[in-house]
Amino acid sequence: MAGRPRAKPQLTPEQVEELARIGCTDIEIASLAGVSQSTVQRHFDAQLKAGRASLRRSLRKAQVDRALAGSDTMLIWLGKQYLGQAEKTETKASVDWYEVVIGGDRKEQHNNQSA
Repeated sequence: MAGRPRAKPQLTPEQVEELARIGCTDIEIASLAGVSQSTVQRHFDAQLKAGRASLRRSLRKAQVDRALAGSDTMLIWLGKQYLGQAEKTETKASVDWYEVVIGGDRKEQHNNQSA
């Protein structure tokens, strides 16, 4: 079957993994390799996944390091993400008392609360 010749990527698997590790997109890697995005994905799926997993680990470690070094902002954010902590919200309610008078006799007293 005659068809268009397939381009061979101009990057090694190690280079692709390193580019994924620093956050390059598949399109950016494909451009550097001189091939299409689908070719990069087909030939280097394992390296793309490994590089991106490494990036996530590095970012997570950097965040934890910042928090443990005393960054209040990072401590709060990580507490919300990993510990289920949340901002305390207060709701104030006002209460209105009123009487219902039917036929001149006081029948009921209502407590109307709104949140």
